[in-house]
Amino acid sequence: MLTSTRDNTGRSASTTDEGSRPSPLDVLLAARLRKFLTQLPKVLGEEDVEAVHDLRVWSRRLQQVVVALFPRPRSPQAQAVVRTLRQSRRAVGTWRDCDVLIEMVRRRLKRVRNPDEQRAWETVHSYLLARRERAIGRARRRLANRRFFTLGQSLKGLTHNAASTAAGRPTHGHPKALMSAALKESYALWRSVFSRARKSLDPADVHAFRVQTKRLRYRLELARDLGAGEVKPALAWLRNLQDALGRLHDRRELARMAAKALADPAFLLEQPRAASRLLAKLATQRKAELAETEELLAQVGNAPQWPLLEGLIEQRAHKAESDEHAPSQAAAEMELKPA
Repeated sequence: MLTSTRDNTGRSASTTDEGSRPSPLDVLLAARLRKFLTQLPKVLGEEDVEAVHDLRVWSRRLQQVVVALFPRPRSPQAQAVVRTLRQSRRAVGTWRDCDVLIEMVRRRLKRVRNPDEQRAWETVHSYLLARRERAIGRARRRLANRRFFTLGQSLKGLTHNAASTAAGRPTHGHPKALMSAALKESYALWRSVFSRARKSLDPADVHAFRVQTKRLRYRLELARDLGAGEVKPALAWLRNLQDALGRLHDRRELARMAAKALADPAFLLEQPRAASRLLAKLATQRKAELAETEELLAQVGNAPQWPLLEGLIEQRAHKAESDEHAPSQAAAEMELKPA
């Protein structure tokens, strides 16, 4: 039978009663660690757009398993692992942003027919290429740090210490209960951030809602990978929502980068008409994006998938609580039976 234990430092480990077979969380931890570590050499040795994207994706997926295995309060060792995974994403964040924006500019250049606007977009394109080169250099220097390549050893020591320290102690949390608690926490924060974003429509609040949507999605992915097939419709909805919010974010970021690129004094003096034309067009698009953001958030608030998601999380919480107490209840019944 699968059990999960936690020591007095807040560390937890999922093992089987036999102690020989790894738990589902341990299996996922090993698989996701392999996926993450596979991307590091590619990012360091190549300029593969997909490898950079995959590094960020698998760092998030790996982090969700670590968070589930080691809920708060986490030991310093567990906190260090989570921090390392976050740093890996930040290291390649600007590189990834440049990849996305460069592709957007290239698509626009194919459609543009006005010579002034084309010159302006070409200037933005050159600016982003130079920014990308600098970002690649910074990312590789940071990723070459030893702690990224010893992450596997750190996780192995962490899980081993948690399991050995917890030996003989009472069970404090079933894995399903841990997963359910993490989902409830993420969902509550997602709701709170959504309310703020819908009320203010501030780009910073909308971006925070996008981040929380991403986190909730990855936690639902973990639940699915642990056997909760019923979360798939909610997962698809969150993925589509994340994509829609991401497109809005990317367009805002492109406008910001374009303004930076066009602020070059030499370009403004030589091509004032090109700069003013593109900036005017971006300003018009910004107003349209505000209306699009308001409409999208209104759709989220009225989406039929929302109450289904909430009911699903509550249902899983109830089921996890029942599963957690079932062994102790069965034992109690056995003790009450006459010999």
